[in-house]
Amino acid sequence: MGWNYRVIEFTCDNAGRELETPYRAIHSVYYDKAGNPDSYSTPAATIGWEADEEGAAISTLDMMRAALDKPVLKAALFKS
Repeated sequence: MGWNYRVIEFTCDNAGRELETPYRAIHSVYYDKAGNPDSYSTPAATIGWEADEEGAAISTLDMMRAALDKPVLKAALFKS
């Protein structure tokens, strides 16, 4: 089981109503033992780091940037 950042597309709001315009956000996605997406963080990922961690923000942004090169995951893929 591992994780990475991925773009997830949402077509429904939190109440299950279909959105007029779907939206996308970067989330931490967690994988099961077989390597399949299993769950994701809520809310969407944010950038934060301790002041003494040189390069931590750049590393996180690089990982988020890599998410843009991967296929978009649909929120419906995940179990409710």
